[in-house]
Amino acid sequence: MPYTFKSKDVAKALVHVGNREMARKAVNPSLLGTEIITVKTPLAGIDARVGIDCSSAECNLAYVNKSDELVDDPNVTKVVVYNTTGEDIAGDQYIAATRQRGVWVASTGGGGGTSISMWKLTEPLAAGGEALAQSYYYDGTNWADVPADVVTVVNPWGDSVSTGRKLTAYKHSSGKWIVVQVECEDT
Repeated sequence: MPYTFKSKDVAKALVHVGNREMARKAVNPSLLGTEIITVKTPLAGIDARVGIDCSSAECNLAYVNKSDELVDDPNVTKVVVYNTTGEDIAGDQYIAATRQRGVWVASTGGGGGTSISMWKLTEPLAAGGEALAQSYYYDGTNWADVPADVVTVVNPWGDSVSTGRKLTAYKHSSGKWIVVQVECEDT
């Protein structure tokens, strides 16, 4: 028996709630065919596959709101997404994920290529040396440190860099980050 509503908005709202609930439940994939969702990756991204071992990360489920904006609510639905590619998937990015046999798999290869991120040195970086740096990101209004997200950066250049300097680096297959660009030193 079909149901009808006097308002198209009521029907749309019910479909939206139903879709959100379906995203939370494990459903027999043979009943669904291909199912694709949009998620936002965590700040650290999702590492590349190593051999046959896939990596995964908990991502926020994203959707298009009434203002036609792509949004996610980190307090609502989280989905574990696996990376089956040989490339890292960048952090803080909206990507598509496809359900394969009840598991969500990133359906975009490597998030558009090599993972490049901003970092802030927590110790001096010698010429040709290595040092620790913490994640440094822009939230749309302000720049902020992420002290829990610390990595090793490698300086391929002939100049040393002071503690606290901001830099851009790309993730190498070794797991270390190679410095591409550094904030100017004070003169």
